[in-house]
Amino acid sequence: MKTEDTASFYQRLITVAKKYAIPIVLLALALFFSLKTNTFFTLYNIRNIFIQSSFTIIAGVGLAFVMISGGIDLSMGYMMSLIGIITGLSITQFGSDSSRCRGDSPWHNTGTL
Repeated sequence: MKTEDTASFYQRLITVAKKYAIPIVLLALALFFSLKTNTFFTLYNIRNIFIQSSFTIIAGVGLAFVMISGGIDLSMGYMMSLIGIITGLSITQFGSDSSRCRGDSPWHNTGTL
């Protein structure tokens, strides 16, 4: 009888772990980094995280609308990775200093790209 209770307990534990693994790991990481540094739960850091993930959030919302409407678009991951590669290559080739944009540029202060 005791082995059946133990097996049932472990079965329930595995079920809960499978269902809530990602939130548990996320909370564990947040707790770890908040204890390790004093700047993790600051407004500046949270704002920075949202800004850095905004492109992925926008693409995910758009893809969700496509999938809800019955279509499927598998090219989203390809396009995002291609844009990331092109951006990285452009930054290494041309630099990322925004102060290099001078008044002689045709796009300077025109409001268009």
